[in-house]
Amino acid sequence: MKHHILIFLLMGFIIGCDDDESTLADDNITINFAETESSFSEGSQDQTIAVTLSQAAAENVTIQVAISGTAELGSDYELDPAPVSDIVSLTIAQGQTSSTITINPLVDAAFEEDETIVLTLLDNDTDDNLVLGINTVHTATLENIIVLGIPDTESSFSEGAGEQTVIVNLASGVAPNDVTIQVAISGTATLTDDYTLDPEPVSGIISVTVTQGQTTSPITISPIDDSTLEGNETIVLTLIDDDPNDNLTLTVNTVHTATLLDNETVN
Repeated sequence: MKHHILIFLLMGFIIGCDDDESTLADDNITINFAETESSFSEGSQDQTIAVTLSQAAAENVTIQVAISGTAELGSDYELDPAPVSDIVSLTIAQGQTSSTITINPLVDAAFEEDETIVLTLLDNDTDDNLVLGINTVHTATLENIIVLGIPDTESSFSEGAGEQTVIVNLASGVAPNDVTIQVAISGTATLTDDYTLDPEPVSGIISVTVTQGQTTSPITISPIDDSTLEGNETIVLTLIDDDPNDNLTLTVNTVHTATLLDNETVN
């Protein structure tokens, strides 16, 4: 009989230990990033990166997040909360399941390749009840802004004056790769009758490419000397912001108006 009682006591002790371990396991809170990737342009609106808990916090939970990547804090972007020694301390309030890190993308004068901001959750819980999940790294890609413009907004020349050049300028610096901009053609002068263009337009649009390592690309206007008395006419070149990734921006000078002076006189 004593042996039976001892066995029952031992079984109760084992079951009790299992219950305690289950309770401890249930107390663990898993931390993850809601998303592992994002991308946005320099100068775009603030971006929020969410850190989530698997269950609501019984008390305030502070999570350490390491900052790395090719983008430079302070010149390429700012963070809220502000990091100290490349570490952000993010607090998730009692009763909540998430909090956010805000990235403010900045516009700098340098034309660079796309850069990264890497946020990494750190396992630094001294109570050992915060457990890192699968999504512990968020990589944000900061897309470089391409700034294009036409330095000279006006020109004038006579029919038959020879080739004239209008420059498209990459104001943001040397192109790290080929940059193509669309230019719309309009005005009172008639293409092929009054002038020709290089590059040749297709359906009233020129594709101008600033090649890698360069800052400018030319549009060449060749006026045609006809015998018609028609008065002065215009050739209007307009840069078009048609970039689907929204990392192309235009300066104030986006239009060049060339005046083609008629060289015929009234007899």
